[in-house]
Amino acid sequence: MSVEQEVLVEIRRLRDQVPGVLGSLVASFDGMLVADDTPSGVEPTGLAALAAAGLGLGQRIAATVHHGDLTETVVSATSGHVATYAAGNRVLFTVVAAASANVSLLHIEARQVAERVAAIVEVLDVDDGDDLFAPGTDEQVPSGGYRPASTNNRAPGAGYGAPARAGSDLPRRDLPRRGDPVPPLPRRGWSAAG
Repeated sequence: MSVEQEVLVEIRRLRDQVPGVLGSLVASFDGMLVADDTPSGVEPTGLAALAAAGLGLGQRIAATVHHGDLTETVVSATSGHVATYAAGNRVLFTVVAAASANVSLLHIEARQVAERVAAIVEVLDVDDGDDLFAPGTDEQVPSGGYRPASTNNRAPGAGYGAPARAGSDLPRRDLPRRGDPVPPLPRRGWSAAG
């Protein structure tokens, strides 16, 4: 079973176990989609990017007030909730739930799913030497970005560590891990005083 399939089994189980869960996704900490089971009308790659940004902002807030490692962020709106959980050192797990969902039960169940998803991804890296996030070599990408491996366009029989397209010369960029220092935000030329 592929990593994406193993992750999908876990995230779909949450939808079956917790009333009000509409769907979910797993993405890397820099917003690259790994697997999704999102509800119709939700664009998964956009949500993955926003969830990563939200989790990063939450980490900054937690660090600013010296409250330790961030475990999750929750956005509650009139029609529902979106909760994002840190799932180990490589990925995040985002859940979309209806307003009627029991958020306490969601946290209990989703944290367990996040732990299992983290274990799937970490075991992949350690045991198989296969990197879910790497498209090629260990060199830095000149542009500062990277291209994730894709299940839709990788070479037949290639693992997740294969180039995103045959002959891709895009090298790998190491992902930040949970607990890495957070770089300072750039100044934008404004201040609270003025």
